[in-house]
Amino acid sequence: MKRILLVNPPCRLSDKPRNFPHGLGMIAAVLREAGHRVTVLDINAHRFNSKEVREYLWRNRGVDIVGIGGLVTTYGYFKNFLVPSIREMVKGTPIMVGGGLGSSIPDLLIQAGADICVVGEGERTVVELIDEYLMGTRRLAEINGLVYLSAEGLKIKRTAPRELIKNLSELPMAAYDMFDLEGTYLKNTVVAEYGLRDADMVASRGCCFNCDFCYNVFGRGYRIRSHEHLFKEIVYLLDRHRVDFISFQDNLFMANKDWVSKFVTLYKQHGYEFRWSCTGRVDTVDKELLELIRNANCVSVSYGIESGSQQMLDNMNKRTTVEIAEDAVNATRACGMQAPCSFIIGYPGETRETALETAAFCVRNRVRLNSMTFATPYPGSKLWEFCVPFLQERTGYTESQFIERLGDAVEFTINLTDMTTPALVALRDEVIAEVQARVPAQTQADADAKDRALYGPLWRKVLAARSAQDPEYLEHRRKHGFNT
Repeated sequence: MKRILLVNPPCRLSDKPRNFPHGLGMIAAVLREAGHRVTVLDINAHRFNSKEVREYLWRNRGVDIVGIGGLVTTYGYFKNFLVPSIREMVKGTPIMVGGGLGSSIPDLLIQAGADICVVGEGERTVVELIDEYLMGTRRLAEINGLVYLSAEGLKIKRTAPRELIKNLSELPMAAYDMFDLEGTYLKNTVVAEYGLRDADMVASRGCCFNCDFCYNVFGRGYRIRSHEHLFKEIVYLLDRHRVDFISFQDNLFMANKDWVSKFVTLYKQHGYEFRWSCTGRVDTVDKELLELIRNANCVSVSYGIESGSQQMLDNMNKRTTVEIAEDAVNATRACGMQAPCSFIIGYPGETRETALETAAFCVRNRVRLNSMTFATPYPGSKLWEFCVPFLQERTGYTESQFIERLGDAVEFTINLTDMTTPALVALRDEVIAEVQARVPAQTQADADAKDRALYGPLWRKVLAARSAQDPEYLEHRRKHGFNT
């Protein structure tokens, strides 16, 4: 048995922590199942300050390895604070990094002080790493899915890629009990109306598509859990934590119509009352499928529309059309559900004309635009590879310095167009203003009538919580693509 400390760094500090760290939760679960003693330091949930983090590390200085997950946007915190603190407080302990952070920039992490990076899906890799390497029975070079520094400290080495896990149902449920669900993750809603207990969940991994702005740590091989495996987790959340709402955060929840149909059948057979939402891709939905999920209490399907310009969709390698996007949004609404849409501005090739095509799309389809994200190159994506040659010229930063400054794509980071930066920012504001001027906001009465129909008996809880509604919740929905 080894003692393992898993760390979830802070991210999106301008907002409350809402999304459960499923990746780290799965790593905690498989390591505990393998017989190890696991402790979790969830800095993001509790928003511990530097003193509190260092004190926690000191109290746990006897651990055998420190594992760190998180998004690539936590790189600056990792490099400038977390690694130096671990080296000082937990002397001599190996530092292992995984998740989107470890998979997308392993070389930079090794240079910043990590000992080992787990690239890709980590559940099988970390168990082998700790059971065999730390026990002294295997060398790092024999374990697939790693990037590490040679024993001489002179060269970064890579092992063979780790094969994707074919059967996700072989994995245990995330270790929810090791995280603050009650005080944090169920308290701060993700998609549901304020006042409901909203848990986010992931039913599948991977994506069949290859949009150039996206980096998917799980690759392009789409895999989905069995219904039995998924409902076991749902029942746990319903029974143990009285969850009202589940927001499925998959890239492609509705990629397999037969799987979704069986999900709906089981939902109805068991008489579940929770409401739920999912993400959709405009060319994988149709009227029949949307009616099916609406009749099983789905309230919302979110779409990454990204642009109302066919030229820009082609530039992004979206492999869909403006017309298909319009059909999906309107069909979703016709079935009685909400259809939040996200949009990107400033992608390479963007002009005033293409941006105004996005405005026209929103006006034509009555999408009340509250926010747009700036095109942002995240490491691991094709857009990142495109930007690297001129990154320093356009930003004045090295790769490492630029990644340290990466945050939410709502914030501007780099100009990838031929416009000046002030012109691009002003164009974003102009597009939003144009749409808001021409697409009237819903009245409170109309919004309440629609939500009452969607939420049924749960609507009473929403009304009861309204007097204490958190302004940060409304700001979260405004900034993060709740364009309905």
